[in-house]
Amino acid sequence: MEQSTRGDQVTEHSSDVPGREASRPLRMLVASSLGIATGIFAFAAAAGLMGSWPAALAIGALAVALATRAFWKHPVVELDESACSPGLKIVSGLATLVAIVEIARLSVFMVAPAQVGWSAVPSSDWEVRHSCLSAYFIAAQAAGEAPNIYESSLYTAPDDNPTAPRKPRMLGPFRIDVYEYPPPFLTLPRALRVLVPDFIRFRALWFGLNAGVVLLATAAMACRMDGFRRSMERTSPRRDGSIWHAWMTRSGLNESRTSPRVPRPSA
Repeated sequence: MEQSTRGDQVTEHSSDVPGREASRPLRMLVASSLGIATGIFAFAAAAGLMGSWPAALAIGALAVALATRAFWKHPVVELDESACSPGLKIVSGLATLVAIVEIARLSVFMVAPAQVGWSAVPSSDWEVRHSCLSAYFIAAQAAGEAPNIYESSLYTAPDDNPTAPRKPRMLGPFRIDVYEYPPPFLTLPRALRVLVPDFIRFRALWFGLNAGVVLLATAAMACRMDGFRRSMERTSPRRDGSIWHAWMTRSGLNESRTSPRVPRPSA
């Protein structure tokens, strides 16, 4: 047991306390699940950026290997197997597996929108045909060409009836949403449009980046919570995929949502 002395106090390092270290299978489960999620998002981003499935699959596989190794060598949090029951470990493992399957199938729809059976809700016309990102894409294009990015004609069909639900223009298979946000919100979309001027590929790239940010935010939150738990002498290994099961997470990624909003009816 390692000890450090500060004044008259002797502090024991928790790394050698029985039951504090996680087993290799548990560590590998956490590292591999984070690595696979990283690879899925890297695949989507690469597919959008490069427009090539083979190249994107190769990049995704490489990302899985590198991320898994990184999370194995440098765990996001300290795991303590004694902090929960065997039953909870099983539930957490199954939840993680289901979450990986869910984000993997969703990534297929984000890269290939014709594959509607892989969307979050294949039976929902709204989830299949709506994309919040379409408004940003059109507004980013109009910012360099049109005098007013809020002009209704950019987003609404010419034969729209003002007294009926809005009839949107179409962008491929998607209904164009209306841009209603401050111009600075277009900074990132305009920069990405330089790299990817096609909306379908732009959408895949945005999904990869957006989901990656959610993953990083989740890891950062886990680190902060882990610090609090360690101060209470309890660190749980329950690092399941609960956040990826949340409807707002899956629906938000499915719709390429960029900000909270209340859907308005459209034809």
